[in-house]
Amino acid sequence: MEITLPDIIEEPLQLPDGTVLSVGDTVEHSSIGVGQIIRIWTYHGDIGTCLYIDFGNEVRKEIHPSFVKKVDPSKKSP
Repeated sequence: MEITLPDIIEEPLQLPDGTVLSVGDTVEHSSIGVGQIIRIWTYHGDIGTCLYIDFGNEVRKEIHPSFVKKVDPSKKSP
């Protein structure tokens, strides 16, 4: 078996709808909740680009960007 590591993406990621995601941005997943992007990476092959998101309470998930929505910083609670 061959293990392939992803390439870490340092620059912001622009989605097809024009949304720009960066490390540190807050995003929302419909069933997991609100979390902060810790890392953005891309796998070669079928998987593509993924976000590593910290949802708090020791919940960290690798999620495809199409499954989250960026939270407007002006709407975050203080």
